[in-house]
Amino acid sequence: MKISKNEIEYMAEIARIGLTDEEKSKIRTNIEEILLYFDSLNDIDISGVGMGERIMGTKNVLRDDEVETFY
Repeated sequence: MKISKNEIEYMAEIARIGLTDEEKSKIRTNIEEILLYFDSLNDIDISGVGMGERIMGTKNVLRDDEVETFY
């Protein structure tokens, strides 16, 4: 995914940081590499993995909630 120089300048402006042209170029390259990595995660087939298993590798091990009255 390509990031424009204007987008880098906008991010620097809203973050209120000053960047040299060299820093802008380096940050632009780094952000593009990060976005490419995240994009590659879309290629992983997780259709057979349940939602809870995706996070911790375990199934729901919690008990069902029971409503109790307290006075």
